[in-house]
Amino acid sequence: MNSRDQALEHLAAAIQAVAVHDGVLETSVRGTACVRHSATSTPQDRRWRASLAIVARGTKELVLGGTRHVLTPGSYTLTPVPLPLTSRIAEAPFLCVLVGLEPMALSRVVAEMDDRDEPSEGLRQGLFVGRVCERMLDAAVRMGELLESREAGAVLGPGCIRELLFHVLRGSNGPALRRLVRAGSEAHRICRIVHRIETQLADELDIEALAADARVSRTVFFEQFKRVTSLSPGQYQKRLRLLEAQRLMVEERTTAEDAAFRVGYGSPSQFSREYARMFGEPPQRNATRLRGASS
Repeated sequence: MNSRDQALEHLAAAIQAVAVHDGVLETSVRGTACVRHSATSTPQDRRWRASLAIVARGTKELVLGGTRHVLTPGSYTLTPVPLPLTSRIAEAPFLCVLVGLEPMALSRVVAEMDDRDEPSEGLRQGLFVGRVCERMLDAAVRMGELLESREAGAVLGPGCIRELLFHVLRGSNGPALRRLVRAGSEAHRICRIVHRIETQLADELDIEALAADARVSRTVFFEQFKRVTSLSPGQYQKRLRLLEAQRLMVEERTTAEDAAFRVGYGSPSQFSREYARMFGEPPQRNATRLRGASS
C-alpha cells in the first residue's frame, strides 16, 4: 500500500469513528460532517449544498445537466453554490468528509491570495471535481484527527479548512473557482443571485430585478445562470422547492399541504402534479415510503 492509499485509509478510519451509522453526522469541527452509506443505491434527486467533499472510500456518481461525474477514493467535489442534482452510491461502503461553505468562505480566502493573471474563459458549471493533491490529503487527514475532539476541533479545525480551500484554489480548478467567487466579477454576481434564490425559496422570482442586479440583460442573465446551475432560474427554484418540500414531509412529518405552502406554492394541486412529475409518485405516498426505507 502506497503512502496515498495509507492516508486515505487513515481518513476513512477517522470518518468511521464519527459516522457510527448511515447518514450525515455532524462533527466537532464546526461546519463539517461525516457521510456514511453501507449499501449501494438507485439514482436519487438531491439538494447538494454549497460544500467541499472528499471521498475516502467507495464510489459515488453525480449527474448535473447531463454530465456524469464518478467520485472514487481521493476525489473531491467543490460546489460554491447549492445545486439540485442526481446522485447514487455505486460502490459501498461509502465514506466521505463534508465541509459546508458559507457564501463568503471562498471569497475571504481568495481575497488574501496573491493576484495573478488568469485566462478569461467564460463561466463554468458550478460543480467542480478533481483529485486531492498530496498537501490537500495531508490537511484532510489532520482534520480527520480533530473530528471527535470538541476542543481541538474548535481551535484547530478552522485552520485545516482554510488550508483545504487554499489547495483547491491553487489546483487545476483554481482559476475558474476564483472567477466565480471574486467580489465584483460577473460570475460572483451570478453566484450571489443563486444563493439568494436558494435562501428565499418561497418568494416569487422577479427576473427583471435579478438581471438588473447581475448588471446584464435578461437574455444574458438566463445564459449565465444556466451555465452555472445547468437550469433556468425558474427550473432551479422549482427543483429546490420540491426537494425542500420532500425534506419537510420526511424529516419533519409535515402534511403535503403545509410543505407546499412553506416552499411557496399557492396551489396544492399544482404542487402535487409537479411533485409527482419529479419523484414519480404523489407527495404523501413518496414521503411515507422514504420514511419507511429510512427507518
